[in-house]
Amino acid sequence: MNLSSNVIDGEIPNDFSQLHSLEVLDLSNNRLRGGIPRGLGSLPNLQVFIISGNSIGGFFPNNLCNAPRLRTIISNNNQLIGDIYFLQIRHKILMPFHYMAKKMHF
Repeated sequence: MNLSSNVIDGEIPNDFSQLHSLEVLDLSNNRLRGGIPRGLGSLPNLQVFIISGNSIGGFFPNNLCNAPRLRTIISNNNQLIGDIYFLQIRHKILMPFHYMAKKMHF
């Protein structure tokens, strides 16, 4: 689902966690703020999660590693903090994992 550059304002709705066939969620270059909903970790087919170019803050939810097919997160130009080693360890064994974030604080 490509919702990039749509001037979407507000928080990422947890309703996305009900879209079980969702493979790609691109929310880049909007006006999103708040945190990443924990429910996204329940998406069994999510492979790519892009939130770059927003004002999303807080920590990455640890349960994102529960999304078994997730292999790409692009989150640069946000205010995220914490680490994502849990994702790298979980997915390094299963498949290549790509992560891009210029504004992560470790």
